[in-house]
Amino acid sequence: SNRRDRKNKAKIQALYERQKSKTDAPLIPSTLAQPITTTTPSTIEKKLISSYQRRLFDLSTDDDDEKSLSSDDEDLSVDSNDYSDVNLIVNIQNILFLVNSMKCPICDVHGQYDFKVTKRLGLSYYISFTCTCGNIIHFITGNRILPASNSQMTDLNMTSILAGSLIGVQRRGLQKFFGAMGILPPVQIESYKRYEDLLFTYIQEVAEKSTEVAANEARTYYKGDDVTVSIDGTWLTQGYSSLHGVGTIVSVADPPKVLDYEILSRHCSECA
Repeated sequence: SNRRDRKNKAKIQALYERQKSKTDAPLIPSTLAQPITTTTPSTIEKKLISSYQRRLFDLSTDDDDEKSLSSDDEDLSVDSNDYSDVNLIVNIQNILFLVNSMKCPICDVHGQYDFKVTKRLGLSYYISFTCTCGNIIHFITGNRILPASNSQMTDLNMTSILAGSLIGVQRRGLQKFFGAMGILPPVQIESYKRYEDLLFTYIQEVAEKSTEVAANEARTYYKGDDVTVSIDGTWLTQGYSSLHGVGTIVSVADPPKVLDYEILSRHCSECA
């Protein structure tokens, strides 16, 4: 398209001029002349130059000053409200700098705070910022997901364990990822198992509600309980050595949805 051509026009133009300069010998005195070696353009370079020459006339009629659209998310303007409920990875020194940039409400002086991590639960930190005058600011990362109970489970730890399950890694895999990011390890293995149990319970509840809704939609579509379904199964590897197997029953309605499923796994702690 013309938009894609405009996006690559500058790059192709530079390549074309570079190849042209290689074949045109500069006018220099014979006493200073040196042997000039020319490089044969590669196949890709020839195609780029040929494409540029064919479409140069078409592009000349376009407005070169037109602002091109970028597909990168970083270049798109985003409403500030879209960041009101997102998680950020922030170095603790940046938080200390932010606290020290504000005046202490007691001594009316800024830059006098120091910090101490009083407790850590995986990704959740309990941090105390103490001013030289004795004023203390308490800061907690993450929110408790069961505030009515004595449980100290937090949303950050739960989402990290959910992310690990979605990408197929367990605590050891998350620990490697956290280490590369400069983040301390996730919760201990006993707590990790409790998070998995709670996550599995909620996933089962959501799955049962989803299949119930799908069954009602299929009955409505076929106007009765006699519905047409499609049954399929899959497993991870060939033969009978796979550690995972999944079977599904899907309604042949519009749109088709899963009515029931069965998961067998020798690796999953819940299915084993």
